[in-house]
Amino acid sequence: MSLGSWKKEFYPTEADSDEAMGDAVGHSLLKWIGLRQENLKRHGVNVSHYGNLVDEHDCFVISGSSCSLCQRHSIGCNHCPLLVIRDTSCASPMSDEKLSPFDEWEMNFNPEPMIYWLEKAKEAGL
Repeated sequence: MSLGSWKKEFYPTEADSDEAMGDAVGHSLLKWIGLRQENLKRHGVNVSHYGNLVDEHDCFVISGSSCSLCQRHSIGCNHCPLLVIRDTSCASPMSDEKLSPFDEWEMNFNPEPMIYWLEKAKEAGL
């Protein structure tokens, strides 16, 4: 198993592909589910100190460049489902959060807040 096998399961198309853009929330949700420790471990993938995925041969950057929502809503976050559902972007904390969902990943390698909000956006049909 490797970063290649992880991508095959959790990131089968690039964020800016027509397929990903057609279901940007679903594409993003699949990627973030793939960032759960059990999925990374199963594929032999580690998280670098910057929050990127690495194996012995490759690196995959977790940023706006690998986010179908960021690619679809590339000018600011206007109309991004996460902005709509949270009333603020995924990179800004809400009043009851110490860290934004994206900062939770970058600082603690915790994908759960992003998964939570992406599931809420999906349930709302955004």
